Amino acid sequence: MKPTMKSCSFPNTPARNSSGPRHGSRFRRGLVFVSVAERKTVKNRLHIDLAPHTSDDRDGELGRLVAIGATHVDVGQSDKASWDVLTDPEGNEFCVLSSRDM
Repeated sequence: MKPTMKSCSFPNTPARNSSGPRHGSRFRRGLVFVSVAERKTVKNRLHIDLAPHTSDDRDGELGRLVAIGATHVDVGQSDKASWDVLTDPEGNEFCVLSSRDM
């Protein structure tokens, strides 16, 4: 299987430091995803937390993620947790945190 690369960037995320490509007056953040032939066999060594800005529609983003294949998962978080834990279609866990003014 030949790896394919997909990237996404978040051009409306304010910069915290001066690294990364410029986009207007803000810095672009990006992730690169590379497909591999092997299936997940152990716990992830990297955990991604998505932290939406207070001006973003957090619930709308959760709905969008579920619509494209994410699944809510219970990893022992309480009902009062300020984050949602999801998995992608391959079982990789990630969280959507509460909105914050970054």
